[in-house]
Amino acid sequence: MDLNSLFKAGKRFFIDNSGTILTVSSISLGALAVIEAIRATSKAKDIIDDVEYQKFEELGCPEDSDVDCRLTTSEKIRATWTCYIWTVLLLSGSAACGISAHVTDNKKIQAASLAYGSLLETYNTYQDNVRKVLKEKEIRTINHGVMHDIVERDKAAMPEHVKNTIFAVTDDTKVLFRDAYSSRNGGGYFKRTMEEVRRAEGRFNRILMDNGRATINDWYDCLDIGHSELGDYFGWEWAEVGPLFAVGVPDDINIVEDVAVVSGLGLARDQYSKFFEMPKKLY
Repeated sequence: MDLNSLFKAGKRFFIDNSGTILTVSSISLGALAVIEAIRATSKAKDIIDDVEYQKFEELGCPEDSDVDCRLTTSEKIRATWTCYIWTVLLLSGSAACGISAHVTDNKKIQAASLAYGSLLETYNTYQDNVRKVLKEKEIRTINHGVMHDIVERDKAAMPEHVKNTIFAVTDDTKVLFRDAYSSRNGGGYFKRTMEEVRRAEGRFNRILMDNGRATINDWYDCLDIGHSELGDYFGWEWAEVGPLFAVGVPDDINIVEDVAVVSGLGLARDQYSKFFEMPKKLY
């Protein structure tokens, strides 16, 4: 076996999973610290009993109940501090791993944020040029095709039971949406009525107007579909976009063969837009 390749593979694995490894280590060390503290406390209690008896003997075994043979707090600490050395070390290790995991995760989010911001800039430039060159009908066809390909890609990556649950045809009047700003497969789908979407749009615009800016996670909160790790870093500013409308691009390339038609839900500057208004980096 090539030890160099094995070492590189191990190093790569640690780098890719460092946050998880450090978090698990922090929890494990914390649990060991609790166990060690229980053991140390039991040992410390025995030591205190022995030292109190020694103090009792040094005082001549007084029979007067007014003579206090109990140890003071400082005497207890001096007698038992060594029992808690391992507890302190384990707690310190747990805290160090926890802090390191937090720092590592923040670095990954910052790196992903930069990459996501670069992709958004490219997309926005592409969008502007497409608008200049193509006709409205061609733009609509492209957007429907993009939505259809995304849904097909999601279906191919999903376990069968997840796919059957998401794309099941039901008798309710809700629309099956896919979050336009998410790369999650199963997690990016949700059902809402159009009235619920309009109410979410109104709540979001209130946040956008009152605060001057609103994030992706603000939009997700209004829809009640959970948060994105990057959702607090990207969003829209009122001065640049004003009020935004909830618009959908349906996957309607071949409705007859599709089990369920999915609409990609995003925000746009007007309710008839063919493009989603992509967020920008806010922080």
